[in-house]
Amino acid sequence: MPTGWERTTFGEVSALFCGQSLPATKVNRNGSGVPYVTGPEHWDGQKVQLDKWTSEPARMAAFQS
Repeated sequence: MPTGWERTTFGEVSALFCGQSLPATKVNRNGSGVPYVTGPEHWDGQKVQLDKWTSEPARMAAFQS
């Protein structure tokens, strides 16, 4: 883990919103738009694996240090 980072739980730093999946026509694999993360499908237990993007997100997440 990088210097200065602290371990925490996902629930301590975020809120989970279910039911926000996009139709396949609004998702791409060419890196256009913002990362599209749907949950367990993109989590390998250590980090988020990005392989989908969208230009029309239903929700956005922002992280602040």
